Amino acid sequence: NEEDLTDEVKGSNYTDEKEGNEEVVEGTEKEKPKEGRKNKCEIAETLDSQEESEVVPEPDKAQLKSQFQLFSKFGDKSADGSSIKLSQSDKWFKQARVIEPKGVSTTDTGIAFRKVSKKAPKLSFVDWNKYLDEIATTKKMDVNTIKTKLVECGEPGSMKVDKSAALDCLILTVTAPIKI
Repeated sequence: NEEDLTDEVKGSNYTDEKEGNEEVVEGTEKEKPKEGRKNKCEIAETLDSQEESEVVPEPDKAQLKSQFQLFSKFGDKSADGSSIKLSQSDKWFKQARVIEPKGVSTTDTGIAFRKVSKKAPKLSFVDWNKYLDEIATTKKMDVNTIKTKLVECGEPGSMKVDKSAALDCLILTVTAPIKI
């Protein structure tokens, strides 16, 4: 309750959000917050963490395994699709936008891969799922969010392109002055 929050900070300046007026309450001491109450910062942090940790249902395991087989064969003609290399998994993660500048990095994936694989060059589907759990735990992410991105990213090499960004890039390329 907004009134309860402003009552907690007596003796200091506060802004009345309903009217936008600043009011100074003098001669009173700052009361300790009652147990169970949260200040505005704590409420905002709680809302932020709830948005980040929305429950995502687990994607279809058969679709994930199918994608796993496709990406584990990608770029390796001798592969049978039963195990995946770190480089193949990283390509998949990049295509699915799991690896991003502000998020999971290739360093994170390398550390988690080595932790699960114990120096083996490839992971089976079962061990690769443990690897996903390790990354999710380390980066404080929901593993189902990662799995959903991996299922929805399409077949290997089929990057989804934002048409407006591609057009902007094309326009910049065509209109940029050429130095000779």
